[in-house]
Amino acid sequence: MAQELADALEVSVRTIYRDIATLQARQTPIYGEAGVGYVMRKGYDLPSLNLDMEEAEAVAVGLSMIARDR
Repeated sequence: MAQELADALEVSVRTIYRDIATLQARQTPIYGEAGVGYVMRKGYDLPSLNLDMEEAEAVAVGLSMIARDR
């Protein structure tokens, strides 16, 4: 699954595992281990993002680029 996610996001598996570790370090309730699997506690919502205008525009451009490739 990590490889599938890495392929879909065009990053390395190492990046996937590093990002999960970062979320866990920030007290996100993700349980499991590399090679076995992960699960996030049911009912947990990630906090909302506060983006400035430039960041929001970058997200919009990125999403439209992804949509064109499909």
